[in-house]
Amino acid sequence: MEYQAVNVRTSLGTITVINVYVPPTPDAVPPPFDDLFQHNNTIIVGDTNARNLLWASNTNDARGRALEDAVSAHGYVVLNTGEGTYQTYHGSMTHIDVSLASNQLATKCRWATSKNTMGSDHVPIIIL
Repeated sequence: MEYQAVNVRTSLGTITVINVYVPPTPDAVPPPFDDLFQHNNTIIVGDTNARNLLWASNTNDARGRALEDAVSAHGYVVLNTGEGTYQTYHGSMTHIDVSLASNQLATKCRWATSKNTMGSDHVPIIIL
């Protein structure tokens, strides 16, 4: 698992934004998702390659269950609204990009996707 974090000063105070990437390889042991949930006022986004009904995947996998457990344990909220975020080479949409917010920020966030993929197979996500 790779991730980067930045602090952004806003009218709401400092918000930590964490971008995460988990390669799509089979995990004998799920990544240490708890490491991502160390700050208040945090938004976590990224390509987790995790599937879970909580963010509208059509199935749960071990990685998705591990991320769901971390979300629940740390009081975070899934911002995804059910739109697909990744277009497979067959043309179908999947839900492997997840957006999370700490409880205190979640009610202030609105989640959407852009129709312009800018040449990527991942759909740009906009959080306002």
